[in-house]
Amino acid sequence: MQLQKIFGLPSFPIMNIVDGVSRLKVGHFISDAAPLQEIDKIKLPVLFIHGEADELAPVQMADRLYAAAKGKKQLLKIVGAEHADARKADRRAYYAAVFAFIDQHLENKN
Repeated sequence: MQLQKIFGLPSFPIMNIVDGVSRLKVGHFISDAAPLQEIDKIKLPVLFIHGEADELAPVQMADRLYAAAKGKKQLLKIVGAEHADARKADRRAYYAAVFAFIDQHLENKN
């Protein structure tokens, strides 16, 4: 669906090819990924970071994952950030959230 929306390309046969290459390279089909079905099994704290201008994976996808997560969680949305571009779009907010999350959830074993 996103290939058509963003690039005007049909899902078939492109996603079938990507799926096959993924299986050969890493041993898993991309089409088997089901984060919404798995997120509630995660027991560790999760920090979701998502760009609000992401067209490849719209921000609503992060909202759904965040809502489905059962454990400790935090969601940071970066205004103006496109796909995988949150750090570049707002370095201060990105690093502040990452370090605060680590400080909050990492046990000091000293």
